[in-house]
Amino acid sequence: IISLQMANTDSEITFLKPREDDITINPFIKIIKHQHQLKHDQIEAVLGYTLNDNTCKSIQLLNYFGEPAKDKCGICSVCTQRAQKSNSAENNMISEKIVEALQHKDLSSRQLLNIIKCSEAILLQHITELTEINKIKITKVNTYTLI
Repeated sequence: IISLQMANTDSEITFLKPREDDITINPFIKIIKHQHQLKHDQIEAVLGYTLNDNTCKSIQLLNYFGEPAKDKCGICSVCTQRAQKSNSAENNMISEKIVEALQHKDLSSRQLLNIIKCSEAILLQHITELTEINKIKITKVNTYTLI
């Protein structure tokens, strides 16, 4: 970049490349500003992607690359979180239906299954949870009753 010649008199510096000043920098300022804005927008897009918990991640990615959005993927963090929330609401409803059905009389798991209309595995899971928290108990004749 520079050449230095040592002498017994004053030192002298000679620039091998032209100095950067307003005349040489100005043509590149627009490109540099555009690149800076592009990088800024990309960082904002990544932050928006990570912070957005309302839109399916797959749809967000497709929109970013300008492709048409398809249906929700069902496997990303947003979709699974929604599924868990809806399952949680359904689970509360099933537990409430079991308690409500047992308020009238003691019932077996088969009778509860006919009343509630859900899968046997889900019903047994809720019955187990309700017995663990001491809301219901099993009787001597294999029926469930409220505590």
